[in-house]
Amino acid sequence: MTVAERFELRIELTPRSPLALPGAGPDGVMRRRAGVLERLLHVEDRPVLVRAAQPVANSVLLGAWGPSRGACEVALTRMRFALGVDDDTSEFHRRFRDDPLIGRAIRAAPGLRPPRRPEPFEALAWAICEQLIEYPRAVAIERRMVAAPDVTGRVLDGGVGYVRLRAFGAQSAAQLDAVLARLRAAGVRAYVLDLRANGGGYRDAAIAVASHFVRGTVVTTQERAGKPTAFAANTATPTIGAPLAVLVDGDTASAAEIVAGHRPGRHRAGCRGR
Repeated sequence: MTVAERFELRIELTPRSPLALPGAGPDGVMRRRAGVLERLLHVEDRPVLVRAAQPVANSVLLGAWGPSRGACEVALTRMRFALGVDDDTSEFHRRFRDDPLIGRAIRAAPGLRPPRRPEPFEALAWAICEQLIEYPRAVAIERRMVAAPDVTGRVLDGGVGYVRLRAFGAQSAAQLDAVLARLRAAGVRAYVLDLRANGGGYRDAAIAVASHFVRGTVVTTQERAGKPTAFAANTATPTIGAPLAVLVDGDTASAAEIVAGHRPGRHRAGCRGR
């Protein structure tokens, strides 16, 4: 799966002290794929995807994909703090490298850092959970706390089903299935799909979501030196079969634009926004 947002910002940093990037956490908030750390942050309720890689020992690459340059800069600043890229640990190592209790661990792994969180809420909530209850239960609670749904829905006046899609994550398609099933059971006659302030997300999620509304090719991609690749809607997914209005704004980007750009006929769908 690929991720694309409206704005992309990348920086290369030289750690002030030896640094080794951490692994993925048991709570599932931070993921590690092919040596690259990845997690989603929120800056003023807008999603920003952040990735970190360490191609060589004295270099860290950070990248952010989000709705604006400012949001990406804030997310990168938080990630720099969480990873300890700017920490100078030389004095600590000098004082404790021969300590009888922790000296051996310090000498064996000089690049370790104390675990930190880029989101202040997480730091507080995780500290409370892990001090009050046993660790496996704490991790389960933490996962539920950060698993806010990407898709919500309700019935409006006149039998209109309103669907709010905040981001295109790994669970978005399954969540949309459940929301649409509930709205169909309520007897809705038309739908409103709200993609405002949706900064995008996974391409595969966008294709799965679009499959509820269109048939045929959803998006075509092309690598710099390759041939175009077309991605079609999943014909096993039933379409809604009802009029559809799509709401967008200036922050509707990337995967959300893919979905917003596919309207199954003017008599059945319209796009509104700015």
